[in-house]
Amino acid sequence: MPLPLPFGRRRLLAVTGAGVALLPLPHAARADAGQVRLVSPRAGARALADYPYWVARKLGYFSDIAAPLDPGATDPTGGARLVDRGLADLGSPAPVLFAMGLEQGMRLVSVWQIGATDPLSVAFRKGEAGSGLRGLTGKTLLLDHAARKLYCDTWLAAAEMEPRTVTYAEAGPDWGQALAQGKGDAALAWDGLPAQWQAQGFAFDYLPARATTHFPGTSLLARASDLADPARRDLLGRYLRGWAMGMAFAEANPRAAAHIATQATPDLATLLPPPVATAALLQIAAGFRGDMDKRKGWGWHDTDQWAALFAAARQAGQISLPIKPADVVSNDLIATANDFTAAQVKSDAQGYVLPPDFAQVDVAALAAQF
Repeated sequence: MPLPLPFGRRRLLAVTGAGVALLPLPHAARADAGQVRLVSPRAGARALADYPYWVARKLGYFSDIAAPLDPGATDPTGGARLVDRGLADLGSPAPVLFAMGLEQGMRLVSVWQIGATDPLSVAFRKGEAGSGLRGLTGKTLLLDHAARKLYCDTWLAAAEMEPRTVTYAEAGPDWGQALAQGKGDAALAWDGLPAQWQAQGFAFDYLPARATTHFPGTSLLARASDLADPARRDLLGRYLRGWAMGMAFAEANPRAAAHIATQATPDLATLLPPPVATAALLQIAAGFRGDMDKRKGWGWHDTDQWAALFAAARQAGQISLPIKPADVVSNDLIATANDFTAAQVKSDAQGYVLPPDFAQVDVAALAAQF
């Protein structure tokens, strides 16, 4: 199946993926009026970023709402399409893919900004970062998946760089190892990966996107029709309360959140030992949180960030028409989502019984490393 979102005119080096395939979902998304079906694009170690969902499910924060999670598509572009087609209720593609979907006519609205800041970064071998993004001119940037070229083009455009001056190479799931082996000049990374790559023995320097641009992190998208339906709107607000509680739980006890997330995903427990899982979660959670003194609760959208993203996407040629954040991002569910008893969540977190291997993790020492 070809990607419905264009890759642009330039070819990538070593594109080895077998294409895009949608995984069958067991039920239609609207089969149960009390159900919210989330489709996640994450795979492997990235599933740790779904920790608010896993915590909410483990602790019963979704209450009586059926809250299935489906893997959805095998590429990062699938979430928006599945929601638009009615095969899921919420999806979390990257903001630039959201913008492209809107231009294609998808009637979607971002209802929950998962990350307060852009989680992406560029990894360089030690001492080779040079002059930041501009140092990438004429260089090769390694990607795990070709679709991430779209993110990078927008990022470079925001930095007033011509994307065509950088060569992208898809290196597959071991793209970090490829960078360490000198098969490229830099590699795309995101919050959580530095801890994992350090554990693998890769010593890299990182340039985070938030240091060079003002973009939002990934968000949860819903159909505009659901937001306009009072019953569905109420259901989504109560569902997102589970996400808010899951994030607050992790703030109070990151080791517990890391344990819950790794236990929920079979591959994670083997891939991420407790110190690595906890360190990675600390990095991810910092990006999710951002500056809470400036945010109006968990999940709140900063419309200035979205305006910057949409402008950069247009500058990069990803979209051709202007998009107004007020039309496609909504903070209408934020008050409902954040209406919970913080003291009870904190008590839940502090009372969580950790297994010995997680109990021995020194959170303060890990936080000081990154």
